[in-house]
Amino acid sequence: MPELVWSTKRLNFPPPAQFKLDSLVYPQGKGYPNQKCNDRLFLGDNLAVMLSLLGEYEGKFDLIYADPPFFTNRHYSARIGRQEDSRRPKEWQLAEGYPDAWQNIEAYLDMLYPRLVVMHRLLSAQGTLYLHLDWHANAYARLMLDEIFGAERLLNEIVWLYHGPSPI
Repeated sequence: MPELVWSTKRLNFPPPAQFKLDSLVYPQGKGYPNQKCNDRLFLGDNLAVMLSLLGEYEGKFDLIYADPPFFTNRHYSARIGRQEDSRRPKEWQLAEGYPDAWQNIEAYLDMLYPRLVVMHRLLSAQGTLYLHLDWHANAYARLMLDEIFGAERLLNEIVWLYHGPSPI
């Protein structure tokens, strides 16, 4: 099996996250006090959160959708507020979003690799991973996925079409 190799490749895991209940949110304000709710929202580094879920959920997820940074080496803003006109971006209220800036490709791969390994452990035998990336890093990720999951496990690749169908 081919393996992607870079000089800093290691599986360095942080300590698992420690969870504390912050809020209970009920749809339309209707509570379910006597029912156990498995719908949870976690705020934190996804690697630490996934590590903390391994004990209870290893091999039990049927679907993981991951949308990591794309290795664009840019800093992004986040829109705040609601119902801004999408045709008038100059009127949007913006806040600092997230950085997608890395020292080099090795630093990016150091972030992505352990997360993919833990996602593999969380997935059930029939589980699927949808990894959303663009051209900046998808070739590297594909090699890592082949190494972790096995090349034979690829089901398909979804390609976005931005400009409509080709006239040909």
